[in-house]
Amino acid sequence: AGTAGSDSAYVLGHQTGFIGFDNGFRVTGIGGGFPIKSTGTIFKTTTAATVANGFDISGMTISGNAWSSPGAQITGAGVFTASGAGSSVNIAGSAGTSPLIYATGTNAQLTLRSATGVSTSIQNVAGQAVLQITDIANGTTTGFLQLANDSVATPTPAINASGSAANVNLALAAKGTGAVTMNAHLAFTGTVPGITGCTGCTLNGQASDTHGTLTQGTAQTGFVLTFAKAFATAPDCVISSPNAVVLTSYVTTTSTLTVVNASTTGGKLSYVCLL
Repeated sequence: AGTAGSDSAYVLGHQTGFIGFDNGFRVTGIGGGFPIKSTGTIFKTTTAATVANGFDISGMTISGNAWSSPGAQITGAGVFTASGAGSSVNIAGSAGTSPLIYATGTNAQLTLRSATGVSTSIQNVAGQAVLQITDIANGTTTGFLQLANDSVATPTPAINASGSAANVNLALAAKGTGAVTMNAHLAFTGTVPGITGCTGCTLNGQASDTHGTLTQGTAQTGFVLTFAKAFATAPDCVISSPNAVVLTSYVTTTSTLTVVNASTTGGKLSYVCLL
């Protein structure tokens, strides 16, 4: 028995002035053959028991690797490197318990880094990239972000805001005099808004809260468009007519667009509403 926490079955020590061994424990084939067979295990426990720690070397200053094996190393500072061909780090979870990778400490950042000139990607279980960050021109310019869907034409890759609050904004912001650009058509989708105060009126198939074209019935003088989803504030709307309907007035609220026009049959009115 000894002082609490220092009681030991095996102890390595030295006397003052001792130069020290190169290795504390060494398993080697110095006698002509390696002592552990190819199907064996170097260190293994065979009794089911509960202990506080497995290997604790936290009191040491380690200038090299705390762990080193073919294709994987952990430095004394805690840097993990997987260097073997096709190396991967697999973190297993279970239903209701998702694996987590997170940074701790004041102002700590979490970084994913690839070699210069290649992409950093997050893949699904089939190995298909669902999020890819590409390094342009071998790191000489800023990289760009891709949302990918390698397997099927639909669904469309999406960026969604989430959180516990009922209303969460999603912002895209350029830097300095830069602009948010796109090289495709801009499509607004959503539930088709409702129409009241207009007999026989119909909206085109692409209509949404943001835009649409309404065709009026016989002798109609306006309509009320009820947005499928209320705006945060009353939107600015632009009303036009492809067949020269005379517009008298219109007014918007957070939930409706009310239009008054000269009596018309089959008149078409198009609207665009934005915050």
